[in-house]
Amino acid sequence: MPPARRSRRAMTVALAMLRALALPLFAAGEATAGPYASNATLIANAATAKSSDGPRVGVWGLAGTEGVSFTNSPISLETDLAYLNATGPGFTSQQYALAENLTWASQALRLGATLGGHGFDNPRGRSGTVNYGVYDIWFPSQSVTLAAKAGAFSGHARGGYAGGAGYWYATPDIGFFGSVDWSGYEARFQEADWTALAQVLPSHRLPVSVVAGYTRTQVSGAMSFRANTAFLALRFFWNRSGAVSLVGRERTGAVGWPGAFGPQGIGF
Repeated sequence: MPPARRSRRAMTVALAMLRALALPLFAAGEATAGPYASNATLIANAATAKSSDGPRVGVWGLAGTEGVSFTNSPISLETDLAYLNATGPGFTSQQYALAENLTWASQALRLGATLGGHGFDNPRGRSGTVNYGVYDIWFPSQSVTLAAKAGAFSGHARGGYAGGAGYWYATPDIGFFGSVDWSGYEARFQEADWTALAQVLPSHRLPVSVVAGYTRTQVSGAMSFRANTAFLALRFFWNRSGAVSLVGRERTGAVGWPGAFGPQGIGF
């Protein structure tokens, strides 16, 4: 493969990882059931990815979430911040993300709207996008959470996105997550991402969970590309709800996957 094309392919892998890491960096798709409890979450993440015909890329990232509720109201506002650094043969790429999630919550349902922005700094220069969308989260049982989202994005890249996800708690401290994300671009290509992860909270005294997961990325249309990403993360909880189990901390915690956005194509 020519050096220029190989460098571009390496950048593509890095951007694919930025999408994959958005999942644990913005929490794992859970939401508050009932009255919203203000909370904070910090996530540290590391990952590696390999494309179908490109080099291996490494990524690390940090993210923070802070949520507050309005007095005597089911409305809450959450702010998410994230930084990601991707390194491959001969290049380094950085991404900065900011998102605001406005949510209405009831005992079994949550409806919300999100507005976010991404900034990229990589060897091809600087670019950015703005995304906006809606989401819903449903709690059919004590051990199952279901969610869906849809929206659009503009700026350096333009298009629309949609997705569905589910979370099952095998025990109050062990959870399994799965999601499918789809994005379509005005540049006439589409992207699909399949993600699966497991999360464990080893101790109620120490509010730190361990996350391990995998994302498969497939791009088709005017551009064709595949990537496999494996990631590990630590999540630090500062819930003010009094919950100590994993399911309790998450259901009184961050919006997570429904408010997250970051497909690889926004960096092209």
